[in-house]
Amino acid sequence: MKIGIRLSREAMSGIEELKKIYQESDALDEMRITNGATIGLALRELKKTNSLENWDWESVIFGNQFVDKNSKAEKSEIRTSLTLNDDIIKDIEKLKKIFPNYTMTKYVTTSYVIRIIVRAALMQKNKI
Repeated sequence: MKIGIRLSREAMSGIEELKKIYQESDALDEMRITNGATIGLALRELKKTNSLENWDWESVIFGNQFVDKNSKAEKSEIRTSLTLNDDIIKDIEKLKKIFPNYTMTKYVTTSYVIRIIVRAALMQKNKI
């Protein structure tokens, strides 16, 4: 499914960083990796470590080391389109139900969930 979305600079920068990591690991045999595929790979790696319900999301959400490095990260958004498969969309919807418990809000957006997925993947790879 293709979705149009606005992602924060933090998310876009993180996606670019993850793309480099995945391309270096030859995970895709020199195929061009898309932003949607990067998010899918990041989510799959997170799920290998722990189930989505049992991840330490609090440290990811509140341990915002990435934004400290890039103070403009929260101040602008970039419009992009992502092609995500149905399993990834289901996982994002699941996280949209989990994250309000941490953020003390009624709901979170898809772009916020993607930002946190990217941040968690980078933390897991010790990049932030």
